[in-house]
Amino acid sequence: MNDNTPAVAQTHAHARVSQCTRVSQCPVLHSFPSPLHPFPVGFVSILPSPHPYHTHHRHTPNTPHTPNTHDQSMARRVVAVVATALVGPVAAGSMMHSHIDAHDRVCASDNSSFTASGVDDVTRLLNTRGVAIVDSCVDQTVLANSCRVLCRHAPQAASQPSPHRTAATPKHVQSTRGRFHRTAFEDDDSKLAVADIRSAVEPFARAFFDASDTQWDDVYLSQCQFLTSLPQSEAQFYHQDNAARGLTMIIPLTSITLPMGPTQLLPGTHALTPTHDNNTPPVSRENAAASIATPPRRSTPQLLRALAQQPTCKAVAHAGQALMYDSRTLHRGMANMSDTPRPVLVLRYDHRATPPPGQGLAYTFMVRMLGAALHTCSYYMAPKQGRDNDVGAPADHASSTSPTIP
Repeated sequence: MNDNTPAVAQTHAHARVSQCTRVSQCPVLHSFPSPLHPFPVGFVSILPSPHPYHTHHRHTPNTPHTPNTHDQSMARRVVAVVATALVGPVAAGSMMHSHIDAHDRVCASDNSSFTASGVDDVTRLLNTRGVAIVDSCVDQTVLANSCRVLCRHAPQAASQPSPHRTAATPKHVQSTRGRFHRTAFEDDDSKLAVADIRSAVEPFARAFFDASDTQWDDVYLSQCQFLTSLPQSEAQFYHQDNAARGLTMIIPLTSITLPMGPTQLLPGTHALTPTHDNNTPPVSRENAAASIATPPRRSTPQLLRALAQQPTCKAVAHAGQALMYDSRTLHRGMANMSDTPRPVLVLRYDHRATPPPGQGLAYTFMVRMLGAALHTCSYYMAPKQGRDNDVGAPADHASSTSPTIP
């Protein structure tokens, strides 16, 4: 029989209608907003035949629907198909990022355009680029004392703190492998060490919020933590500290070299999530675009294209320097591939009306994917600035003045 005969054509049409009916009756896919008939035949073929429960026993809004074995089997099949479709791209992306991470660990970035010392210059960098490295921010004597006090009980291995920890030993919480956080400072020595560092950096915080006409009384210290990244600690994924405008300060207690896993930032990304209140300068997006490319680019697609061509900032630092960035700037902690811990003090200042984190799981996931995409584009599109012999420059320059970990 010829395939073009009316009988064969009608048979094919009935088969297509039957497949679409089977998909539309699936309780797992019933809430999909898009039409279901364009699904490939291979996807439809895994779905079982209609079950009498779905054709004759429709549940009413007042009758709760209890998934039966058929529903659970259907869900498992759908999950299996989705997972199979994602295995290839995820595996390829993982291999690509492993290659890029290996490059980042040996090639330093040129941070001269982010380095400043005066309050006005630092504020300008924070508003335009979202990142600033402050020279001579903390006195060496204060830094050495803070390092001695805060590092006294720091974990020395990923298995610590041990189960035999005494009440006098401060608690360190491990977020990712080898990355420990201490947020409580009960003893007087620790309180004094933190207060000394705060007095050195708070003038920059005041100027940052003054730029948006924010009263200092409306600003609070949202986080104060001592962070230790041990050797072989894992890298973080890209994230924001807050979806609203705020200021994060990272004060290294020793010199930070590239193998020790400094903070890696995507400059200018703070302008991608503007907040529409008196806590944000109205020209932040324009300034960020103007500082990245000329002529000024104001639209989000143009800003994204400019950001994709920007090198990342790997914030290696001498002892006494401080890293400051807008809390909306995408960043991550790199893996510590050295044999030396990386101790830092982290201070965060936020507006009382917009406490951190200001984002949910879906938003965090989107930011993570955006950061990974911009990082990948930067690797292939931005001019290469780092060289292998730049890796140990900060430590060589400041080895005589850098405090040592007790």
